Amino acid sequence: MDAVTAVTAAELVERAADAAPDLVISVTELPDGSAIDAVRELRGGGDTVPVVLLTRHTESNRRVAAFAAGADDYIVVPADATEIQMRIRALVRRCVWEREAAVPQAEPRSKGPGPGEVRVGDIALVAETRTVTRDGTAVEMTPTEYGLLEFLMAHPRQVLSRQQILGAVWGPHHQGRDAVDTYIRYLRRKLDPLGPPAIHTKRGYGYVFDPEREA
Repeated sequence: MDAVTAVTAAELVERAADAAPDLVISVTELPDGSAIDAVRELRGGGDTVPVVLLTRHTESNRRVAAFAAGADDYIVVPADATEIQMRIRALVRRCVWEREAAVPQAEPRSKGPGPGEVRVGDIALVAETRTVTRDGTAVEMTPTEYGLLEFLMAHPRQVLSRQQILGAVWGPHHQGRDAVDTYIRYLRRKLDPLGPPAIHTKRGYGYVFDPEREA
């Protein structure tokens, strides 16, 4: 298993977005702030990566703040190494079970779109069940990924600016334009292994969704 390291809270958020890790483990106190704030930022962007926080603080209000921000476990150290390993393994197992339970079963391929289905090229989205398939293969999506893909598929082969996408998916008052680039990367990682590139960068303008276009 490969590991990616981060020293600051800002790096933690950036590396989690770029590397899409299976698990994040961090101490709560980082040079530029608290890892609790980093977790809150990750969850605000729709990232569901499991997060374990290690701390020397025993106050219950800090534990409550960590869980409220979206942390999955909060371990006071020093603690028995075996206990930490077991808690991490239990968390990973639970997350794997949840992901497997959330993966939709692909429907048999048909010649045309079914009721409530949007299809662009070999990518199909069904709004009623919030499921996505590519070439008949089910693709698991987080709510934010699904919302982004839904907006892109509603405007196929059109150049969409980052500001247009941000306003439509995150809301007109959201300030984090980097969220667009981050979640475009997430979609590419899920869709591109199943077929030709579906999202194309129009430098200086934004993005174009066209799974039938040559890269």
